[in-house]
Amino acid sequence: MMWTCDYDLTEGIIWVTVHIFGPRGDRYLDCILDTGSPQSIIDVAILDLLGYSAQMGTRTVILSGIGGRLRAYELPIQRFETMGLVLTSFSVLAQNIVPDNLGVEGLIGMDLIAERVLTIDGQKGRLVV
Repeated sequence: MMWTCDYDLTEGIIWVTVHIFGPRGDRYLDCILDTGSPQSIIDVAILDLLGYSAQMGTRTVILSGIGGRLRAYELPIQRFETMGLVLTSFSVLAQNIVPDNLGVEGLIGMDLIAERVLTIDGQKGRLVV
């Protein structure tokens, strides 16, 4: 199965919609495709609203990036849908995404795309999985 979407070349960012399911419901999220992130990250406030908590975490991770070192916890998501994929028990990192005024609710990292063929066509502004 192939999934395709167009993105705005002028933004310099590839936005991806994620549909995430939790114990208290589901929600569509505006996420960024981040090939520099080894693991996908969802904002902890959103995970809390969906019924997830730190007690459900399987491990604690230290993230290193431009903002320094941050602590996050990893937890399995009941159902995670994005880019034509439907995943159950997909583990994400829960972390505050700062600054929160940019509308970014999560980052899609290399863990999601590592075993798939991802094509980013920068001339056409097209993403294909």
